[in-house]
Amino acid sequence: MVGLILSLALAQQPEDVQVCDGPWAEVEEALSVAWVSPLRKTVRGRTWLTLVPTAELRAWAQSEGQGSVGRLLQHMGMRKRSKEPRRRYKVVVFDVRAENLCRPVGDREGGVETSGLASCVESGTRLKEAHDGCGRVSDTQSDATTAVLRARWDDVVRNGFCVLPAERFLAP
Repeated sequence: MVGLILSLALAQQPEDVQVCDGPWAEVEEALSVAWVSPLRKTVRGRTWLTLVPTAELRAWAQSEGQGSVGRLLQHMGMRKRSKEPRRRYKVVVFDVRAENLCRPVGDREGGVETSGLASCVESGTRLKEAHDGCGRVSDTQSDATTAVLRARWDDVVRNGFCVLPAERFLAP
C-alpha cells in the first residue's frame, strides 16, 4: 500500500523536477562553514553564499594530499579542470548558527525542513557551481559530491569570520 502511494506521488512530479531523498547529515546548532571565492570578490548585504562545512573541506584537503587550488575549485564544482587558476582564491571561514543556514534542495518549497534545516527559498536555491539539484555540489573530476548550504552574507558575518588565502587553507 505504501509503495503504491509513493509511486503515485512520484508520478505526479513534473519530469524536470528531481526528487531528492538525501541522506543529509544533521547539522549542529552552531558550526563552522567555509566560502571559497576569488580573492577580489566582495559581497555585502543580502547576497547568497554557497557554503560547505569547514570540517568536511579540511578532511577532503588532507585526504590523498589534495594540495592544489585548481583541484579545490574542481572539487567545489567551480571549474572543469584542475589546472591552477590565474586569479588568486580565498577561503572565508564563518562560525554560524544553524538557523541562519538553508539547504539548496530544488524539489522543495522554501522553508520546508530537510534534516534539521529549512530548504532555501527559490532565489537561494540557484547554485552557480556544478550541482545535482539536491543540496550537493559535484566534483567535476570524480563522481564525488559535497553537501552544501546557503546563507546570506548579513546572517553569517554576525559572529565574525577569518579570511585565508586558499593555498594557506590547503596547507597541511
